[in-house]
Amino acid sequence: MIIGTFAYDHTNDSFQGAIVTLGFDYDTIDITPTDSMGEREPDYRITASTARGGTVELGAGWKRTSGAGRAFVSVSLDGPVLPAPISAALFTDERGEASLVWNRPKPDARPRSQPAGPVPR
Repeated sequence: MIIGTFAYDHTNDSFQGAIVTLGFDYDTIDITPTDSMGEREPDYRITASTARGGTVELGAGWKRTSGAGRAFVSVSLDGPVLPAPISAALFTDERGEASLVWNRPKPDARPRSQPAGPVPR
């Protein structure tokens, strides 16, 4: 499911666009590069403009390559209005347009473990 559309700026290695879901609606999102110092540190910071003229940080992104060799940005969004973090992937096409794609995680198919014996009181 596409939850965001962005334009890619090759000169600044940045993205600008919008994210819209049923409970999340930001029309000015900036994904800008950071000075990443290691593999665990994000390559991008994700911020949104607020109605009062400020900005709020929504998440981070990491450059990745798919098994098929396609480059993308792995995105993690989080905030107090979300029940849980959102993980998504940002894919850019040859025209410099990018789509933020989210898929609902598959439920864990393993049965829940049961206690081995009587529960102590």
